[in-house]
Amino acid sequence: MTGNMTWADFYLACFAVGFLLSAISFIAGGLRWHLHLPHFPHGGGGHMGSGNAPAPHGSAGNGTVPHAGRAAPVSPFNFVTLTAFLAWFGGTGFLITRFSSIWFALGLLISLGAGLFGAGIVFLFLTRVLISHEENMDSADLFAGRDTPNLWRAQRRRQCTRKRDRDYGVAL
Repeated sequence: MTGNMTWADFYLACFAVGFLLSAISFIAGGLRWHLHLPHFPHGGGGHMGSGNAPAPHGSAGNGTVPHAGRAAPVSPFNFVTLTAFLAWFGGTGFLITRFSSIWFALGLLISLGAGLFGAGIVFLFLTRVLISHEENMDSADLFAGRDTPNLWRAQRRRQCTRKRDRDYGVAL
């Protein structure tokens, strides 16, 4: 066997890495495993403050200033979107190079587009569904007797309070 790597091999490796890292992350999250790798300090520049340094009024405490009182948004360049990009990019590229006769540069562009599309879908799901800025659970909800009707009542009470405050112009 020769050591020549083809485009199909490259795409298959990208797909395998993206899919396996996504699967491991999903399983580890369900089992509540946490892996804390060392990272470089990062923070805002200029007038925004950084890390635990004093920040301007309204700061989220993580070096960013939230808009309209909301928490800082999730970066589109994160582990979840990276693994989704790799899986979609690699899977599409492998299928194109293996089962069609498209020129490799066009296949690469199509694969890049598919990877960005897949990462975009995952990012939108992450920011719109999984990370809700409006329905944060109250710590009192966890100890409301541990039964579902109490949780429902607590959520409904918060929703009614928010609706009342919105109707009367009270700042949230």
